[in-house]
Amino acid sequence: MRVSGLTNVVALAAGRNHGLALESDGTVMAWGLDSSGQLGNGSTALSGVPVPASGVAAAVRVAAGATHSVALLADGRVMTWGEAGRGQIGSGRTVDRTVPAVVAGIPLIASVGCGRDHTLAVTRTGALWARGLNDFGQLGDQTTTTRLAPVLVDGIDDAAEAHGGRGYTVVRRSTA
Repeated sequence: MRVSGLTNVVALAAGRNHGLALESDGTVMAWGLDSSGQLGNGSTALSGVPVPASGVAAAVRVAAGATHSVALLADGRVMTWGEAGRGQIGSGRTVDRTVPAVVAGIPLIASVGCGRDHTLAVTRTGALWARGLNDFGQLGDQTTTTRLAPVLVDGIDDAAEAHGGRGYTVVRRSTA
C-alpha cells in the first residue's frame, strides 16, 4: 500500500508508531502517532497522512527512535524533535520538543542513527557522539548514566555509521 502525499522518497525511517520519509528536495515528512511531538509539526495529534517536519530543509538522512526523530542536514548539523525524557534529543533538558531544533555542541556530522531511547551521530572524521538512555551502557561511555546532552564516545575514531535498538548500539567502522 502506498503512503499518499509522498513524492520522490530517497530514505525512510521508522519509530515505534511513526514513520519518516526524506524526499529528494530535503524535506522530511512524518506520519503516525505523535504523542511526544515526534512528527515535528508543532502538534501532538495523530496524523494518518504525511505532514512536513517544521523548519527542516536540506536534510540528507533521517533516523527514528521509539518516540523521537532526527534529521541530518547537508551542512552537517543535526535537528531533533520528539520525546526528550531520557535525553535522546540532545537538548540538555527533559522537555519534549514538537518542533525540530538544531543540536548544539557537536561537530559536523556525516551519519545519524537511533536506538529506542538514544541517538547516535558520527562525525565526518569518524568520531561517535551519543546521548539518551544508557541503562545497559549503550552509549559506550563506560557508564550506565543517562546523558541529556551529547557525549563523545572514547576509543572510536573510525566509525562510518552507528545504529541502535533497545539497550545496544552497533557501529560500522570505516574500511579506509
